[in-house]
Amino acid sequence: MTSVRVGTSIATTGGKVAIGRNIYDSFAIVYPHRSLRGRDVVVGEGLQGGDYIARGGALGPALSGQLTSYVNQSIRYDVLDPPRGYNIGDGIARVRPTYKSGYAIEVGSAKFVSALGRLVGNAGRPVALMSGRIRPADDPTAQPELFFTNSVGRFAMQNLEPGKRYRVELFSTPALGFEFTVPADNEGLLDLQVVNVPLDVPED
Repeated sequence: MTSVRVGTSIATTGGKVAIGRNIYDSFAIVYPHRSLRGRDVVVGEGLQGGDYIARGGALGPALSGQLTSYVNQSIRYDVLDPPRGYNIGDGIARVRPTYKSGYAIEVGSAKFVSALGRLVGNAGRPVALMSGRIRPADDPTAQPELFFTNSVGRFAMQNLEPGKRYRVELFSTPALGFEFTVPADNEGLLDLQVVNVPLDVPED
């Protein structure tokens, strides 16, 4: 005689509903930000090669029902086939659930764009190992993000929002900077190519 038993749970918290495996204690509903346009979220310790414990899809967000009450633990998440350059964040959420409680965890945000480029000074010389800060051009009091270049002047920036204009302030002498706009239809990666600033860079 053979018997098969299938268990399913329906969970709701934070205005979200998910269907998944049995929940024995606490749970987390992990769902994509609207900017991911319905791409599936997966949850699990090993996310490579389809090794995950929960996946979102046609039935809604991913439901992780293996959390233990009153214990510090981590929820690892990823997005299947995200847009190139899309910044999903840390890929991990740390929680300490109470007895039979639930979390709603959003993956991604409105500030998902990553930008890259190369900073060049006078005579076409790369501005190497330069630091600075970046913030929205229309809000000089906003908390700035760090900016820096590598040994050949290349830079990368994250947490940028489509449709916004940003200003980079260099910690140079004299003080210089540049501005750029993230197109409203950008899906994740913005290539600024070469950015020129009027800075005399000494020869090697």
